Amino acid sequence: MKKILCVTAAIIISYSNNSFSQQVVYEDEAITEISNWLPAGQYDFQVLEKDVPADLKEIIKKYQKSLTDNRVWFQSYKEQHATATILPYHKNFGISAAEYERFNKEYPKLKTKVKTTKTLTLENNGDKITFKGSDGFNFFDGISFDKKKNKMLVDTLVSKYKGQISEGDSSSFGAYSGYKWQYEKGNYEAVKALKSPDYITIELTISKTSNKMLMILKVLSIENLITKINSTVSGYIAPKQ
Repeated sequence: MKKILCVTAAIIISYSNNSFSQQVVYEDEAITEISNWLPAGQYDFQVLEKDVPADLKEIIKKYQKSLTDNRVWFQSYKEQHATATILPYHKNFGISAAEYERFNKEYPKLKTKVKTTKTLTLENNGDKITFKGSDGFNFFDGISFDKKKNKMLVDTLVSKYKGQISEGDSSSFGAYSGYKWQYEKGNYEAVKALKSPDYITIELTISKTSNKMLMILKVLSIENLITKINSTVSGYIAPKQ
């Protein structure tokens, strides 16, 4: 659990078949397909990051520094606007209203670029698919698929199969379709309404783009109304040659 609660992650794996069935796919069928996509072996994992323009990067840097310097105020401000999708602008953000508007408009639509390459080992033998990193790259070590029970696990926690999902061209990775699982503890709406202090969700999506495979792991952890984890890691993955 501790390893998984460190990141949000996305993996893209080379894939040559462009077709994707739109019919209902049950969990056992989804896991069987994923097992076929992910043969055992070592993979090059190209870590991705948002391709942020230099001037927008400076805006983000100022914004993040101001939130760090005003941590107590920011937590209180978030609680005051718990139901807001995007927080209203405030001068304590350390950037102008126009810069804040630009950040919220442009950042979610930015595409990705390769930052560095790591090694990831996939084991796909018998009843399980597991992921294991090396040299400190252990973000996926707690993720596994139990092929016998047809479940996705986060350490020992069983995730709920959410069915098929899809995104359009405007996503960071372009259009894709695939399968989604979610582990959830608590009620996010209750936390936003300040009726409950804790919440955690771990979402895993494995999908296809037009010529690649995409895997996304999202993590959000809130304790005592304080966001402890809400971060992103992403990467292209292909078998080592």
